Amino acid sequence: MPNEALLERIKRYGKPGVDRLLAIRRLPSEDIMLQADSEEARKMLEKESSWVQAVAPTATVLRQTHAAFVHGVRVANIQTNDQQAAARRIEAQNKSLHPELEVVRMGWPRMALEKKKTFHL
Repeated sequence: MPNEALLERIKRYGKPGVDRLLAIRRLPSEDIMLQADSEEARKMLEKESSWVQAVAPTATVLRQTHAAFVHGVRVANIQTNDQQAAARRIEAQNKSLHPELEVVRMGWPRMALEKKKTFHL
């Protein structure tokens, strides 16, 4: 399907933000990269991703993430076996400094899990 036809198909899906898409580019990996008219539109499209079903039933939105190494975390106070709960707790504790922080994934050094003390991640 040509890029223009795919862009029109996505826009006809009728979800918020899709009308702010400007262009589609196919990458050598056969992924599709969309260009929106603003950062706000990009964030809206990432959060409300049901529009991606207009591309293909198995399509997903790949968000850009950044690795961060955190030092001096008291591992004894965190349930390391429940990553989702630990991630939400870290987000809540940092809400005033980083209101849009979203922890996608966490990893713990094996040594930190065994000793359950303060550790540098």
